[in-house]
Amino acid sequence: MQDIIGEIRIYILGVWQRRWLGISICWVVGLIGAYSVYTMPDQYVSSARIYVDTDSAVTSVTSDLTVRNDIEEEIRVRIRTLLSRPNLEQVARLTDLDLDVNTNLERESLIDSLLARSTVRSEGNGLILIQFEDQNPVLARDVVQALVNIFIESNKGESRGDVGRARVFLDSEIESYEQKLAEAESRLSEFRGEYAYVIGKTNYAQRLQTAEDEVADATVEYTDALGLRDQLSAQLAETPRFITIGSTSENGEQSGPTTTLGRIRMLQADLDNLLLTYTESHPDVVRTRRQINRLVAIYNSGSRSATDNDLLNKSSIPNQVYDQIQLKLVEAETGLSKANRKLEKAQAQLVRLQEHAQIAPGIDAELSKRMLAYNTVNKTYQDLLERRETLILTQQIETKTSRVDFRRIEPPEVPASPDGPVRPLFLGVVFVLAIGAGGAAALVRSQLEETFFEPSRLENAIGLPVLGTVTQVPSEQERANQRFSNYGFALASGSFVFVFALMVAASMFFGTSSEALDVAGLL
Repeated sequence: MQDIIGEIRIYILGVWQRRWLGISICWVVGLIGAYSVYTMPDQYVSSARIYVDTDSAVTSVTSDLTVRNDIEEEIRVRIRTLLSRPNLEQVARLTDLDLDVNTNLERESLIDSLLARSTVRSEGNGLILIQFEDQNPVLARDVVQALVNIFIESNKGESRGDVGRARVFLDSEIESYEQKLAEAESRLSEFRGEYAYVIGKTNYAQRLQTAEDEVADATVEYTDALGLRDQLSAQLAETPRFITIGSTSENGEQSGPTTTLGRIRMLQADLDNLLLTYTESHPDVVRTRRQINRLVAIYNSGSRSATDNDLLNKSSIPNQVYDQIQLKLVEAETGLSKANRKLEKAQAQLVRLQEHAQIAPGIDAELSKRMLAYNTVNKTYQDLLERRETLILTQQIETKTSRVDFRRIEPPEVPASPDGPVRPLFLGVVFVLAIGAGGAAALVRSQLEETFFEPSRLENAIGLPVLGTVTQVPSEQERANQRFSNYGFALASGSFVFVFALMVAASMFFGTSSEALDVAGLL
């Protein structure tokens, strides 16, 4: 430890003996550094803030009607790509910085310089900061303005460009799928036409089961109608057609209505009255006309006299029950005929399906395959049409309005005062470097011009023993000269510190304007 302290003491003594060299170097380095700091060009920073509103009223209203991309992600991408080479080249053209560019190397240097001095970052909540630093405050403002315009226009233009490209793509796909749909429809129609006698609305197994069920139902319906017809026929056979009530006049003459001809006339009068109200198909009209036809047949038959003579002694009237049963019998026969036709039709359909039992399943499978292909193409085609309509609406909205609202919260302005360089900081660095340079110079010279402050170091240097040392006793003049030298060094050192302190204070008080440089010049 004592050896280390001794070495340090020797270095300090060596530097102290060359102190005037050190302070001279300090002044030279300090003055050169201070001059360099004060002659550094001022840097002006122009900035702008933009607010990006992605939740505008238009976006909220049309969110379900239009194509909606991730707008926030698009904005983040635009922020990261704003300082891309194409955009910076456009900035150079807008600000006329490219007028002095003659070679590709100069152009690359200009682009790199613009990139290094530009700042674009997101400050959150939709705020975007754009800054540029330059020695010319007007140019700084112009570059920021150009970047702001490019950022806003690129978002609008790129969005419209995306919609336009998507529209062209959809039109091409729709045209292609129209052709595919026509071909699929043509193949399906040809197949249906070729196997129309086999193809139905459902598959073969379902149609066969349906036909069997229809035959069974028609058989039951025919059996019921046949039983009803037989039952009514039996009832009709057991029911008398006329009811005898006895009707001879006192003088032995036959009354008009009891004769066949009279009854015919009476029924004809009733028929005329009925036709005034009902149509020919009405049950009363049908029954009355049937009775008239029956009496006309009796009147025209050879047994007319016997019947009329028999009616002279007694009177008969039609049996309404008989007529009702006969009417129901007619309806039952009609229903039986319908049931029979339905049964025959169901049986014929079942026979036709059974004849196609070998080929129908394959035809159904092929039909399902072609239907699936047609429906797939048709669904895709309809989806494309719907998407194109949505895209057309999106394009109209993009043209007339904007889903993203850009607001210039702080427009770029010409900065009134420079923002750099930070001269107090640089002066402090120069002060430290000057002191370091002076101390280093004194230390290096002390090592080159070695001085022995102790006998032991001399013994080590020459390899011979030191027998003794002679102490120097300075005179009064030498002591006065030494004190004057120390006072002068203190004054030089203090002046150096004072000058630098004054320059730092001036730069801090006057900022980085030319006034600070004038004050420094006076020093």
